[in-house]
Amino acid sequence: MTLDELKAALDSFSPAKVTFAARVIDALSNPPNVDIKSAGTWLTESDEWIEYFGLALSVHHGSTADPLGLFAQRRS
Repeated sequence: MTLDELKAALDSFSPAKVTFAARVIDALSNPPNVDIKSAGTWLTESDEWIEYFGLALSVHHGSTADPLGLFAQRRS
């Protein structure tokens, strides 16, 4: 999906869908910042996998963005 297609899809969303999408985007824009590379396990061998997993976790919690928001507030 291109950016223009995404914008067109958003234009067709109901207010509830826009709110939900905005919370998911906010969660993706502010992922948890944790240093797990120091552990040195197979989980930390690939920077791409770490980024992907972090994004997947953010989307998983995107429907309940309040906990991620609380985490971001604690980091500040």
